[in-house]
Amino acid sequence: MNRELINAVSEDNLEAAATFLRDHPEEDLNVPDGVKNEWSYLHYACFNGHDRIVSLLLAHPAVDVNYLDVYGATPFQTASMFGQALCARLLLNDARVDLNNVEENEGTALWTAVSYEHVGVIQEWIASGRAMDLGPLGNPKGLIETAREKNKHEVVALLERFVADPVQTRHEVREKLGMVDEQAAAVFASIVFLCEGLLQLKPALHDTITASAAAATTAAATRFFTIAKRLPMELQMILSHRAVGSMKQNIVHQDSEAAFKSLARVLLLPPSSK
Repeated sequence: MNRELINAVSEDNLEAAATFLRDHPEEDLNVPDGVKNEWSYLHYACFNGHDRIVSLLLAHPAVDVNYLDVYGATPFQTASMFGQALCARLLLNDARVDLNNVEENEGTALWTAVSYEHVGVIQEWIASGRAMDLGPLGNPKGLIETAREKNKHEVVALLERFVADPVQTRHEVREKLGMVDEQAAAVFASIVFLCEGLLQLKPALHDTITASAAAATTAAATRFFTIAKRLPMELQMILSHRAVGSMKQNIVHQDSEAAFKSLARVLLLPPSSK
C-alpha cells in the first residue's frame, strides 16, 4: 500500500489524496501492494469516517466500490460496522454499491448495523429509499425479532415504525437528518439558475402565458414554465411555500415524494444534457 496515499486517506487530507490520484494513475486502488483481500483505500476511508475521501474515491473510475476484504466485507459493510453514517450515506447514494453482500462473520451490512446498534447508519438507509431486507417478518430469524432478543430497543422501535408506515417514517428521518431542506435548497438553486431572466418578464406574463409570449422570453424562462406547468399542484405549492420556510410537512406520501425527486433530477442535469 502506498504510504503517501494511505496517510492522506487516514488523515482526511483531501488535497493530498486528490493530488496523488492525479499524479499516479497507475496506482492500484483495490489491491494494495498486490496483496488480494487486504483493505482497499475505500475500506480505510470508511473505517475512519472520512466522507470527503470516500466521495473522492467513489468518483475515481478505477475504484471497485464492492471490493471484498479477507472476510468478504465490502467498504459499505465496513462503514456499517463502525457506524460511519456519513460514509454510509455516500455509498447508499451510489447505485453500484451492493447492499446485500454477505460477510463471513457478520452477515449483511444491515444485520451488522443492527447488531452494533448503529442507528445513524440505519437512518441513512431508510432515508436513501433503497430496499431493506429485514428478513421474514414475524419469524424468529427476522431482523426485528433478532434485534429485540438482543435488547436493541432503539433499533426495534425505528424498524417497527418503518414497517408500519415506510413513507411517513422516511420523511421524518430525512427531515431529522436535514435531507428535505438540502434537497429543497438544491431545487430552488437550480430553478434560479435556469430562469434568472424570469424577473425581467413583463407583468402580463403573471396572468397568462401564451406561446408567443413564451417564445419572446429567454430560453431559461421558457424552460422554467415548461417544468412548472407539468408539476402536480401540490408540488407547486410545496416549492413556492418552501421559499419562506413553511409547509414542511407536505412531502409525506409517495406520489409527491416521487415528483419532487423527479424534478430535482431534471433540474440538476447539465444544460447540454437537457
